[in-house]
Amino acid sequence: MRTAKKIVELVVKDLSSYKFSN
Repeated sequence: MRTAKKIVELVVKDLSSYKFSN
């Protein structure tokens, strides 16, 4: 399950960056 958590964290980071870009 650790992998899933890591993926979720990466996605959240990506979304945050995307929001900041806009």
